[in-house]
Amino acid sequence: MLTAEAPVHREAPPMPSTRRQNRETFVRLFQGFVNEYGEVVGKKIVKHIVDNAGGMRICIPENNPKLNQTRKWIDGKLCVIDTVLYNDPLYGCSACFRMLWVSTCQEFKQSSGRAIMHKIIVELGGRRVYFPNYRDLYKWERNEKMKNQYTGGNIDEIAERWSMSRLRALQIVTGEDE
Repeated sequence: MLTAEAPVHREAPPMPSTRRQNRETFVRLFQGFVNEYGEVVGKKIVKHIVDNAGGMRICIPENNPKLNQTRKWIDGKLCVIDTVLYNDPLYGCSACFRMLWVSTCQEFKQSSGRAIMHKIIVELGGRRVYFPNYRDLYKWERNEKMKNQYTGGNIDEIAERWSMSRLRALQIVTGEDE
């Protein structure tokens, strides 16, 4: 006689926070601009991106262009030639990203603007992301400072310094707010 076993309930592992991933991605991207272009120009790039795209959810095009392979006879040999099917590097992006591309190329000259936007496509390509605004950047910086100041017993001092409740300060320093 066959008996059916009761299904075992297993709890799924916790999914990583998308806000946290988004923050880490933009911190890495913005730090890359500062490292690559220097402190002054890097901060100007970050300011431009936040001014033009901050607070918006934007679809970023994929980094890999669609290729079309054609076969041609060249000097008696059959060769495969890859041609880009879409000449538009912004194929599949949102109108907001296209406007950010244009404004960046105008602000930082064509070649530098394309390099900046290409770095964004490489880092974020194929995703729909929320670009941080100044308030987000301030909160990220404030939270990092609070975590660095926390020694384990000075939560009341931190809460008073940053004008927030003890519970809220504790959530931030322990990472429960993400």
